[in-house]
Amino acid sequence: MEKFQKLTDGYVIQNFEKNKDGYFVCVNQQFAACNNSEYFVEPGEEQLKHIPDYDYHHFDMVQPKPKGK
Repeated sequence: MEKFQKLTDGYVIQNFEKNKDGYFVCVNQQFAACNNSEYFVEPGEEQLKHIPDYDYHHFDMVQPKPKGK
C-alpha cells in the first residue's frame, strides 16, 4: 500500500448575528472531530483492517469572511 485516506466524523456549530441591514451572517464556527474514523485505500473500497503508523495532521478549518446582503 502506497497511500490511504482517513474519514473522520464530526460536526460544525455556526453562530449567526444580525447585521445593520437586518440580515443574519455567520460570524464564527466551531469544529469538532469525533473519535470515530475510518481508513480506506480508495473511496468505496473495504476499510483497512490494519491502520498504518502515520503522523497526525490537524484539520485545516477556517472562519468565514463576513458578507453583507
